[in-house]
Amino acid sequence: MRGLLAMLTRIDLPAFLAWGGLVIFGLAAVYSCTVDYQAADEIVASTVPRAVYHGQFIWALLGGLVMLLTLAVPNRYFETFAYLFYALSLVLLVLVLLVGAEAGGGRRWLGFGGLSVQPSELAKVAFVFALARFLSSRTNRSPLILVLGAVLITLPPAVLVAREPDLGTSLVFVALSVPMLFFAGVPARLLFALASPAISAWFQVTSTSPNSTPIATVAPPAAAMRRRPRPARAARRRLAQPHAATL
Repeated sequence: MRGLLAMLTRIDLPAFLAWGGLVIFGLAAVYSCTVDYQAADEIVASTVPRAVYHGQFIWALLGGLVMLLTLAVPNRYFETFAYLFYALSLVLLVLVLLVGAEAGGGRRWLGFGGLSVQPSELAKVAFVFALARFLSSRTNRSPLILVLGAVLITLPPAVLVAREPDLGTSLVFVALSVPMLFFAGVPARLLFALASPAISAWFQVTSTSPNSTPIATVAPPAAAMRRRPRPARAARRRLAQPHAATL
């Protein structure tokens, strides 16, 4: 009983309430898609089977159970195996590029029997563990050393995920590293000075990849935007030219 109470005291209440609110909102949204609705004078049947809602509900329960089991694990184990977990996530990301299931022009999933796993999601957790261990063990180092170490930890998963291609998820690793560096004691001005050119260079590199999608469309040249003469006006000009010559 004491162990259970001690485990419950480790719950971050604001984070737990935010998680619970998102789960309830998501389940309500999925359930609403399975209910028939009335349009005008007729009832339109839903095209989403109720089994979709049941599946999401089961996954939510399993997620809550995994969360409780994670709380039962002492934090020292996460610190001890952080780098191992990080290395395994990189191996899975490489396997995705080699033997992953291709869908929508990219490879993002690994199939294990009847279960599909997206290694990039596991890599996010492993990346946080690895970077947290690196930053916590080097509190007396200079901010520049912390930034360089964080870059070396951030680049491998970010590059591998971008090659799937999944630019949005690859940028998540960069977004996670910035606040972690800030709370580790790196000055905000240094982070801003390094982040701005780094993000610009990252967009430039990934936008030139043959598998990447454009972030924004390029504006047409000014010559193409000039107003072309209307057909009727052009025809009147052609008819008026012979008369002007005879006069």
